[in-house]
Amino acid sequence: LKIAIPGGAFGAGDIGPLTQAFQDFMRGKLPFQPDTRSRFQLCHVERLCDGLIRVLERGQPGRNYLLTGQDYSMPELFALLADLRGASAPKKMPLDRLRPLARGMDLLSHLGLRGPLSVETLRVLDGSTYTYTARRAETELGWNAGDVRADLLDWLKTF
Repeated sequence: LKIAIPGGAFGAGDIGPLTQAFQDFMRGKLPFQPDTRSRFQLCHVERLCDGLIRVLERGQPGRNYLLTGQDYSMPELFALLADLRGASAPKKMPLDRLRPLARGMDLLSHLGLRGPLSVETLRVLDGSTYTYTARRAETELGWNAGDVRADLLDWLKTF
């Protein structure tokens, strides 16, 4: 048994809530961002796929491999977007003020309407830090997350 544990993936075809929030901001339709200190490790989906193949082909049975890239906070991600858009980052809104809106968006999701906010999203943004090392994948498999910032900026420019 070999276990691959990817970090946060981004890239073409991503339809998740974070991507939706990014797209809304780039269109001038996101007035706020959640105020959080949570940090997440991101990696382009193509590099993650390369890592998964390497785990299958070269990974050692009984081992797990973290496929994680550079870590970012929400304010850092929105600062990158704001820089690309030539606008200010959306103002920060405390999570407790967003909970009623998140519950409402969850109810609308049952009708097939998707929003960039949910109760689950707020749980992830609770201030926790989700950062790990990909050292084993790098040394044993020759995997590399690449230049996450450059990949992220290239992807963000597609919005």
